Amino acid sequence: MDNFEVIYKNGQFIEKSTGKRIIPVQDKEYLIIGDNSSFGVADSGFHADVVLDEEKKAVQIEKDYGQGNFVKILNSGNILSFRLGNSRMRRDEATSVYYFTCTLLEDLYLYKLRNRKGDKESDWRLADCQCELSECTYGGLVLHDKVRSPSLNSLFSNTVMYYFPLQRSGSINVFSTFFINRKPGQLTLPGIPEREYSNLHCIRLQIVKSEKTEVINNQLLK
Repeated sequence: MDNFEVIYKNGQFIEKSTGKRIIPVQDKEYLIIGDNSSFGVADSGFHADVVLDEEKKAVQIEKDYGQGNFVKILNSGNILSFRLGNSRMRRDEATSVYYFTCTLLEDLYLYKLRNRKGDKESDWRLADCQCELSECTYGGLVLHDKVRSPSLNSLFSNTVMYYFPLQRSGSINVFSTFFINRKPGQLTLPGIPEREYSNLHCIRLQIVKSEKTEVINNQLLK
């Protein structure tokens, strides 16, 4: 049995005598010994701001983006799904594709860039919304920590950093990556049928169509 005297630094075990990194093997058991101050109970790297309820979130969004420049698209509690492909598989990994679900802890909004009409997809951005990784539905990954993040973009990148370090980029197009798990009564866009919903891109597209119609109608009234 090997024994190493190590220092834990920047997320790595560094052997004191050699200064080299000790790399644990996936699914192997280890005996780790340290004094009482050597272990923590919470990961300080996880985002943990106070979750805003519906009223407080609406106030924050209006303050940040201005009255009439935003649309609430999903309520808190909605579940979204996303696919994570991993092209740099480790030898102990059985699949290169994983599917996850995450839960919105706050209402999710789209906001319109200032001085834009809103009739183009690029006019709209996704507002920050606290969310939490819920489950790995395909790929066999056990979630020991449900990564919490201040936005869907950061949730994806934090999932990559936490569970797949140095294996792929955390950059994505958030609108085409996150898909909606439909639940009756939880979708909030008036006048847009649920069949038009699949991912966040589809929601944004429907809002753009509505804005285009409004712009045309306003021009006809002039």
